[in-house]
Amino acid sequence: MNNNSSDDSQALKIEIFSDGGSQPHSAACACIIKTPERRYKLLGYLGMATNVEAEIMGGLLGLIAVRQLAPNSQTPIIWHCDNKTVVEIAGKHLSKWVQQRWKTNEKKHAKHQGLWRTYLALSKDLNIAPQHVLSHNGNRDNESCDRACRWAIDTGKEKLSQNGEGFIGKMSTQESAHAWYLLDLRECVAGFRKHEDLAFEHFGLMIKPVLV
Repeated sequence: MNNNSSDDSQALKIEIFSDGGSQPHSAACACIIKTPERRYKLLGYLGMATNVEAEIMGGLLGLIAVRQLAPNSQTPIIWHCDNKTVVEIAGKHLSKWVQQRWKTNEKKHAKHQGLWRTYLALSKDLNIAPQHVLSHNGNRDNESCDRACRWAIDTGKEKLSQNGEGFIGKMSTQESAHAWYLLDLRECVAGFRKHEDLAFEHFGLMIKPVLV
């Protein structure tokens, strides 16, 4: 019996590993997109944002990249995130919030509505499964995203003012030679908070050249 078709179906998937972090005056998000053909590493400087906003933005960055790479694909997409609350909202609570007119089960207004509305728009018709991954537990891609975020929180603003957006090369001895691409997402996160279509379109145009 030939089992190649079963093996192929398991191999045909897209994985997104994302992370986000913040300090009082600086925040950043990062994601690694792994397709059967290639691997992409995107890093966003957010300016002032909360830690939860940065975590969600990491997932949005990955989803917009997937939309550019395979806009009509039903390939399984696994989104790995180390923030358990974000994963539970995306996988369990979000649909209930929509039904309850953006109220939680405790009848409180759901937080970060603009970002979550953007997530719903991006994930529509995609076969996406959010999964929690433990942070600092040996997952190479998660830890790579974590290091990239910390670098961008400390250095991203200065790097953008000096060189603009682009590949930043090897940021530490722990990082591989495969370069991260640094993006200025300050206007995008501000637009996503309001769920603005213009921010959505601008975000896609920003990363499209990176994915060729």
